[in-house]
Order: sequence, then structure tokens, then C-alpha cells
Amino acid sequence: MSRADQQEDLRLVAYADRYRSSVLDLFRSVPYKAAIWHWEFESSPTGKSFDPILIVNSDDRVVGFNGIIPVSATSQGKPLDLAWSCDFYVAKDYRGQGVGSWLKKELDSRASVILAFGVSDQADRVLSHLGWTQPTVVHSFRLTRQWRSVRGLALRGLQWFNCVMGWLNPSVYRGTLSVQERLPGPEEVDALWHLAEADYEAVITRDYRYLDWRYQRHPCARYGFVVARRNGQLDGLMVVRYGQRSLKLIDYCGPAHNTALKRALIRFCRSHWRHAEHFSVTTSDPELGQCAVREGFFQARSKPRFFMRRVSGKQEGGKQRGQRGQRGQRGEGGEGVEYPENPHWFIMTGDSDGEMLQAAAEFSLGY
Repeated sequence: MSRADQQEDLRLVAYADRYRSSVLDLFRSVPYKAAIWHWEFESSPTGKSFDPILIVNSDDRVVGFNGIIPVSATSQGKPLDLAWSCDFYVAKDYRGQGVGSWLKKELDSRASVILAFGVSDQADRVLSHLGWTQPTVVHSFRLTRQWRSVRGLALRGLQWFNCVMGWLNPSVYRGTLSVQERLPGPEEVDALWHLAEADYEAVITRDYRYLDWRYQRHPCARYGFVVARRNGQLDGLMVVRYGQRSLKLIDYCGPAHNTALKRALIRFCRSHWRHAEHFSVTTSDPELGQCAVREGFFQARSKPRFFMRRVSGKQEGGKQRGQRGQRGQRGEGGEGVEYPENPHWFIMTGDSDGEMLQAAAEFSLGY
């Protein structure tokens, strides 16, 4: 079949259970995708239905897919009409024919704001071509206790220097910290988030419903929770995951601005997991990053890619699907909310769907 014939045969379709096997076939090289499918896509903490973008050919085979994780978000405490884009994939025999661009353009019909984090090289090229922006820089910070090279010794010196700078700039937290296998109760977590969310310029809603779904209900992973309390009240928490002798600081729920609390959480992680050889935290929060440095971490060169698209001229009404080139109207939600032009998003490792898969892979190996 010629390329022109292939293009004519393509059409957008609504997701149905019969397409699941065809979609999973696209991701057959991705371990554990089938195992977490229902949890990731069909058990949304927001109660929204799974509504991905599918392009099929004349044989009803899925040749293009863009998943959407239904999550809630706020900007300075106000709700946003948002879609989280993930699992972008085009079948190899249909690449270079505009299928990827078509998928991403169709995303414009789904929400006013669309996010993607930890994207692949293929998705990076498509998103950049379509005008997606990178309004927020995400940095990775690391600490290692293993030195097997000259470069490692140099990094050790840098870590000691950062520790000394931290000692010269002390920060005292007057609460208590502990590790729990389960989150604190819904009322405590929701009260904490209610007080904190308005101070974030843009953030995924980290209430109990979301944290419970994301970390406690993951079918193939195990997370821990470092909990800070002051005067008996929940003050903040850090989500962590240990595996392969490494501790990853995955997520944070608490005040946007509280250096003493953030440093205390990081310091506690270092002390409690003494057997860990490596520590890491990935975040867009400059304050959290600086706290990590003050506790001996160094800033790595890698910068995970975070993209955003803001859809202008949002209209009311339902979505439409049809033949190639037809664009649906944008759905309802978040109408009239004033949205910052270039917001600073609070991003952590847990916001990446790649972490979902990596956690599953390490859990299966017994880490």
C-alpha cells in the first residue's frame, strides 16, 4: 500500500475495550504496561472516564495512540481544565506521515492546558514542532556514597563542600519526623493540602484521593512516606521509594515555602536509609533543590523534559471525532479561570508516567 493510501485509510475512533490489545501491542517492548493498565488509566482518582486519542487504519488496528491521565490541577488555588499527556506512540510503519502531529493536535480538543513530562526523543521533536513550550525547568539532584573513579572523588569533594555550606547556614525544624508504610488519614492530608495549594503558581492537586491512587494503589510498586508533624498536626510529607540500593525522593506534599521543613525531610531520609548508596530527587522547585544541595546533594547535568501547551480560544461543547483533519470542539471545564501566561509548575519525579513503569520493574525484581 502506498503512503497516500495509508493516509486515506486512517481515522480517529473513540476508545473501547476491544482496542486495548491493539494498543498494548504498540507497547510490547515496555515491561509491565499491561499489568498497570487498569490502575493507570481506568481507575482515575478524579472519577473521569478514560478518553485517550486513537488513530486506526482500515483493518481497525491502532497505529497511533496518545494516552491521557485524568488528574486535577490548580493555579494559585483555582481549578484548571487540564489533561496530562502520556504514552505517545506511532506504529513504525506509519511514522513520518504526520500521524504524530495529528495526535498532538487532537489533544487541543481535550483541555485548556496540556502537560507532558519525561517525554521520549520522538515526542520531543513532535512537541517542539507544534509549538509546545517548556515554561518550567526541572533539575535532578543526587548524592552518592560510592566512589569508584576520579570523577567520583571529585563529586565527593563537592558533596562535602555543600554539606559544609549547609552547616554554615543551619536550618532548625522543631517538629518530629517518622516513616510510615501508609499515608496519614484523608482528613489530615486534605487539610494540609487545602492550606498549601494556593501558594503554588501551578500544581497537580496532591490531596489524599490523588496520593492514595498514585502511591498506595499502584499494583506493582511499594512506596514509603516520611511524615513531619508539629504540635501533633501534619506539617508535610515526602514520598520515597527504595530499590537497587538507591533511595528516590519521589514526591512532596506540604507548604510551597518552608526551607526548614524541606531540609528536615531530606536530612531524615539520609539518616534513616543509611544502607542506601545513592539518593536522588528530581524537582522544578528551586527551594527544594537548594535544600537538597544544603544537605550534601549535587545538581546533576540531566534535565528531564517538561512540556506545556496552552490552548487559546476555548469553546464550550462536547468533543467530536471523525476522519482525518477534523478537529473536535474543546470540552467544558475551567471556563472563565484566569491562567498565568508563563506559570511555574511544581514538578516532581512522581509526575512522570515513566516512574510508574520503573517502579513496577524494580518491584518485580524484589527491590
